[in-house]
Amino acid sequence: MKRRLLVFLGALVLLGSLFGGCDSPSVALESSVVPYKANAIAALSVAEIINDEDVAELHALFAAASGNPNIPPTLEEAMEQFERGTGLHPRYCDQLTLFADLSTIGDSDPYYGALVRFKIPAEHLLGIYSALRKTDFPTVEHGEYDIRLVDTSLSFAFLTTDLVIAGPLHVVEDVLDTRLGMMPALDAAIGDAHARLADAPLSLALEVPAEVKASIPDLLNEDGVVTDLSPLKDISVVAVEVHKDADYFVAEAQLVSGDSLSAEWVEALVRNDLERSVRMFGSPEIKTMLQTVFVSREGLVVSMNLSATASDVKDLVYAAPWVGYIDRGT
Repeated sequence: MKRRLLVFLGALVLLGSLFGGCDSPSVALESSVVPYKANAIAALSVAEIINDEDVAELHALFAAASGNPNIPPTLEEAMEQFERGTGLHPRYCDQLTLFADLSTIGDSDPYYGALVRFKIPAEHLLGIYSALRKTDFPTVEHGEYDIRLVDTSLSFAFLTTDLVIAGPLHVVEDVLDTRLGMMPALDAAIGDAHARLADAPLSLALEVPAEVKASIPDLLNEDGVVTDLSPLKDISVVAVEVHKDADYFVAEAQLVSGDSLSAEWVEALVRNDLERSVRMFGSPEIKTMLQTVFVSREGLVVSMNLSATASDVKDLVYAAPWVGYIDRGT
């Protein structure tokens, strides 16, 4: 069950990173209870995403393009797969907030959690689930909260009547302690970056891992042209948001540097890299998409903004060099 849940949540994040709806509800409570041990947070409006016809069509296209048999070919089949694995249909879910310590992903004991806001009181769903599965979950007390144990690696608790925290037992306990003021919340740099974009249907903020910074060379030599890449190592947080404006999908990425001089250099590097990429790609669809990216800087934050219609995204997928033949009637 845990594996299916994580696969579906991950698929939603991937899908949401490309497509979203509008007028997402606030995630202030959710972000305030994420423990300081996490270094990444993502929030998305599940209800709007799964009810958008463009999203359903583009999901089918990306599923075909991926060639991965584990990805359901349609959005409806993905939701049905989730329902078979959990007993609950995603349409009951309104808002989803994921958090994790990225350095632990892949470990035997990863640090991750999901805050799920439902459209109806979550305890009603629990009653339905328990009746259908004829299952009563063991319960442990943690302060004023009851934690229900699904198995050795998955548990959940009710924060409010419609908000549930799910994850490994120690992570759920950390969230409850954060809620009670007994543990610090998410680092302010990550939280502030996420808050700037949290009104979007999809928002993501993460601390740049140390191993990523270490992998960046100080200098890049291309055809005798030497570029100083060291300012990229000063980027502390990356944030992304996606929303839909009429017929356009709008995506914005923000790079947060440690000081203003580094931010100026990062802006210059981004502009130069975009110009180089336009010259490098032979596909007119990719060139056109890159040429529409708008770059700006405010204080320590360098922003990149991109707008595209669903048709533009389809053309980009068809033109991508990693995509094999796809029937355009898909």
